[in-house]
Amino acid sequence: MNAPIRLLGILFSWVLLVGVRAQSWCPSPGVEWWHTYSQVGGAYGHVHTTYGSDSLIDGVLWQKLQVVATWRDLSSSGPVMNESWFQLTRVEAQTVFLRQTDEVDTLYRFDPLIGDRWSVPFVEPELTYVVTDVGVRVVGGIDLSWSAVDVVTSEGDLFFVDTLVERFGFLDQYINPVYSLNLEPTIGSLRCYADDELSYHVASEGACDVITRLASVNGRDNGVWYDPMAGQLHVELPDELAGAFVVTDISGRMLRQGILGAGINHLALGFLSPGAYVLRVADEVGRLWARKWVIP
Repeated sequence: MNAPIRLLGILFSWVLLVGVRAQSWCPSPGVEWWHTYSQVGGAYGHVHTTYGSDSLIDGVLWQKLQVVATWRDLSSSGPVMNESWFQLTRVEAQTVFLRQTDEVDTLYRFDPLIGDRWSVPFVEPELTYVVTDVGVRVVGGIDLSWSAVDVVTSEGDLFFVDTLVERFGFLDQYINPVYSLNLEPTIGSLRCYADDELSYHVASEGACDVITRLASVNGRDNGVWYDPMAGQLHVELPDELAGAFVVTDISGRMLRQGILGAGINHLALGFLSPGAYVLRVADEVGRLWARKWVIP
């Protein structure tokens, strides 16, 4: 694998930057990451990860990250494909741990010194992270530490180069590095990040969702709006956008599904609690679009 060259001065493009320093990883439920997904042969899309809840395992709380991969085979213009799973992480001070079945290993260190090393978790053959530079970037009153990191083989050869940033993780690896540093599948660079205090977007990569279109729709926006008095989600669709729908919470748990027709549709969702939800609709040829909405 050829190691990409990264210049720290052009790594960051920031929007919506407010607040004060918070936890270095998963500062609150609802945190979201978007990564690029690709496979040899033409599959291309994105991976959307959401911190939705905590899981208690052997008396220890782990952050449960719900993951949904969405992609299409561009070589054959095939249908949109979806796959979902979850990951477990835990943060202690400035160290993040990753759990895989009953094994636990270090994922990130957000307070390393130059020269510090740790093994890449669950990757075979063995790879090691080596910190080559460190710093802190203050954005909107938030201190975000960063580390320039080499990934080296057991023989000491350079395998990959990346930058590790608080809250985000690596900019060119997925949260679980197995999926980035092995050939198949390739879940790579961070496209977007969002929490209650700040958002990050790689301008050159375009939209966060490669295939879906995602937007906030409190109030009427692009034909989707929620009426809290009636407990209904109103969805107005042209002929070309009608199709099967799924309503999920932010963790990806399905709450309702069915078919939406052209024109105005009224979905009775008064049974839902206040919070953020997502409506996803797939048309007859597999095109997928999505809207995020909130019950106040």
